[in-house]
Amino acid sequence: MTKQEISHQLWLKSVVGKDLSDGEARELFMISRRERYKKGDKLFDEGEQAVALFLLAEGTVEIGKSIGGGRDRTALASLHAGAIVGEMSLLTKEK
Repeated sequence: MTKQEISHQLWLKSVVGKDLSDGEARELFMISRRERYKKGDKLFDEGEQAVALFLLAEGTVEIGKSIGGGRDRTALASLHAGAIVGEMSLLTKEK
């Protein structure tokens, strides 16, 4: 998917957007900020207070958890286009 192809339809296909009307999805798309990340970039660290949720338009996001006092990480999930990341912390206000 190229930058030009990203539209409000992505919201409609997401878990969060499945119950949205077309107009609501368009509104979310219009207020959303589009950002590009490179392989290895972090969206956020475990334990940080959430400031945003991320709707993955393309690529993959690896979710990991620190173990062993933070020295090592274990993979928990691999999420793909249409996935939402960071929403739980926003909804619960927990880190």
